[in-house]
Amino acid sequence: MDRKDRTQAWGAVALYVAGLFLSLPYAPAWWSFFRHRFGAFTPYVLNALALASGLSLLIYLIFFRREKRASAYLWFSALAVVYGYFLGRIRFLPEKVHVLEYGLLSYLVGRRFRQGEPGTGWHIWTYLKSLPFLLLVSLLDEGVQYLLPNRTADLRDILLKGISAFLGLTVTICLFDPGGDEQGQP
Repeated sequence: MDRKDRTQAWGAVALYVAGLFLSLPYAPAWWSFFRHRFGAFTPYVLNALALASGLSLLIYLIFFRREKRASAYLWFSALAVVYGYFLGRIRFLPEKVHVLEYGLLSYLVGRRFRQGEPGTGWHIWTYLKSLPFLLLVSLLDEGVQYLLPNRTADLRDILLKGISAFLGLTVTICLFDPGGDEQGQP
């Protein structure tokens, strides 16, 4: 990854994190609008959003990346089951959005911290570099929520976002760059 690519990757991370933080004061109003607009269908809309995200990944693998390895589809299937189970266990609907938010953030951060050279152990380094950064963002996210009058902070959210970050990094490593080859890089 050359200097320009690193700068662009960090820029994407910075913009996304800024968007997350700037949306915090407005999220309750958006959620209220969303809940009133869709009513009892709200859980189905969120599940449809998660399903659309998964189908987008599958379409990417099949048509854009033209993935031929069966292992990529096995990883995709296993991770889809884990994500589905994880989303199904979350009862408070706005928390399901965190899973998607931090999954996308994990992709951006994992892409940035990924080692440019293929070799043994680079996957673990991606986790070791990315997870502390993602947990710090999660902690700051909850800290900002604590300071806002219309939000509350919850330590369980940090755990939820940490699990979401781990799953997102796993998707990034297994599906988008499964061996460090140049073709597999996003």
